Amino acid sequence: MFDSKNNETFAAINELCSLSKESKKPIVIWVGAGASAWCELPLWSQLADNFHKDYCRYESAYDRKRAGEFLSQISFPDFFSYCKQISSVRFNNLLVSSLKAPENPPPVYARFISALKATKQPLQILTTNVDEALEQNLHLPVILPADLERLKTLVQNRESFIAKLHGSISWQLQH
Repeated sequence: MFDSKNNETFAAINELCSLSKESKKPIVIWVGAGASAWCELPLWSQLADNFHKDYCRYESAYDRKRAGEFLSQISFPDFFSYCKQISSVRFNNLLVSSLKAPENPPPVYARFISALKATKQPLQILTTNVDEALEQNLHLPVILPADLERLKTLVQNRESFIAKLHGSISWQLQH
C-alpha cells in the first residue's frame, strides 16, 4: 500500500522523476483497482457478489446457475454483460450507486492524490478503473476509449491526462 510516511517510497518516486528528466522520457502512471479500493469502492469480485445477490432477489429472469458459472470462472465481463442483458435499468442503477466516489475521500486516498499532484511532472495516468474518483480529485482532461489514439500525441507533448481504458461509469451508461 502507498505509505506517505515511508521514506523509501518518496526516495523511489524522486529517483524516478530524476531519471525521467535526465532521459527526457515521460512517466506514465498506471493506477489500478487498489487505488479505487483505497477510496472504499468495491473490487470486481465484490461488485459481482453484490450484483448477484441483488439480481437473485429481484430479477425472475436471472438464471442463478448460468450466473454462478460466470462467477466461478471469474469471467466478470461475461457476468456483467449477462446482468445488463437481464435488466439494463437495474444494471445501470447498481453500477452508479456502487461506484460513486465519495465527496471526501479517505485519508489514504487523499495522500495518494497529494503524492500524484506533488510530482513535478505532467500527470499522465492510465487506468482501467471505471469509477470517477481520479478525475474528481485531479481535475485533469479525461481520455475515453473512443479517443485513445490521442494518447501518443499527449505523451509526446507532455500534456497531463487520465486515460480511462475501460471508460467511466458515466460513459458506460451511454454505451
